Amino acid sequence: MEGGGVDGTDDGTAGATGVPPTRAVLERLMERMRQETGHVLGAFSDQYSSPFSLLGDLLIAVPGVIGVFWAAPLGTRELETGAHRLG
Repeated sequence: MEGGGVDGTDDGTAGATGVPPTRAVLERLMERMRQETGHVLGAFSDQYSSPFSLLGDLLIAVPGVIGVFWAAPLGTRELETGAHRLG
């Protein structure tokens, strides 16, 4: 028999007999997938790390800025009408 599979195949798929691939074949396939995925994720991270960092910063800053401009008029109206003395 050639190859590492039970039925002589070494491509990680079940052969003509329907026997599933061996553990070694599956481990080699998983290692190959990890290597290819790591390359793709590394390239993605290299290209888009700055925009995602900027997006994260905006998601933190924008609600704070909105809150300041929304709360300032509410607070000053409370002080002008004297409502802070009612409680």
